[in-house]
Amino acid sequence: MSQLDYLHLCEAAFLTEGTKNLNLISIFDNINVVAFPAIHPKFSIALGLSGLPSSSHVLVVKLLDPQNSEIGKFTNKFTLEPGKDKNRAILSFVNFPLPSEGTYEISVTLNDEKLGSRFFSVIKINA
Repeated sequence: MSQLDYLHLCEAAFLTEGTKNLNLISIFDNINVVAFPAIHPKFSIALGLSGLPSSSHVLVVKLLDPQNSEIGKFTNKFTLEPGKDKNRAILSFVNFPLPSEGTYEISVTLNDEKLGSRFFSVIKINA
């Protein structure tokens, strides 16, 4: 059975050349902004999947605003090699729109089955 092992929202994520170790910089749950609509300059989403059969898969990651409207979507079709049941993905976003204050959702679906989600808050602060 496929499962979502981790889902992190961070400033940056990358793999070390050679070892392919995953590096996560500044994991966070909140984004503070001065006014709306806002633009977040840069962030990454890192996720790990396991229990995958050696076959073709479709990964969909959606970002939903507080009104449950889709404001971002990533789709990746991939095939796992025999003997490898794990996969990971790093998604990077630049100048991402944040239309309003509230709780946002990152939703992960594999082959039309929702594996999980993570929530983060966008908060208006005084400058």
